[in-house]
Amino acid sequence: LQLRPYGLALAERQSPSGVLLRGGLMLFRRKNPESKDIRKFVDILYQFEKEHPDELCPPETDPQLVVNCLCDVFLGADWYTAMPMNTKQVNTIILDNILRMHSKEFRKMVKEKQKEWRNSNAS
Repeated sequence: LQLRPYGLALAERQSPSGVLLRGGLMLFRRKNPESKDIRKFVDILYQFEKEHPDELCPPETDPQLVVNCLCDVFLGADWYTAMPMNTKQVNTIILDNILRMHSKEFRKMVKEKQKEWRNSNAS
């Protein structure tokens, strides 16, 4: 059982079919297909370079495209959630998963918050 820093308790386990079950969330993994978002980002950069060969700065990028590309790189292009949530909620889950996988500092902070939460509930 994991206690999230924002107070949600989620259980994590692997089902026999290979589906990662995390609390009420079902996260599925398949073979890594090509990322459409990364392809879109490369096309944007290429098009910008063609139109502005002397420009030193890169073009602006849509923040959602950034999140989608990071998700594709760190969680896999096939990652998705089956829960009916809005984009901002899914972005929170993506960021949480990426930070848990790649940031020791984040995991340490979460542990500290879990201790705080347990101590405040025990009083």
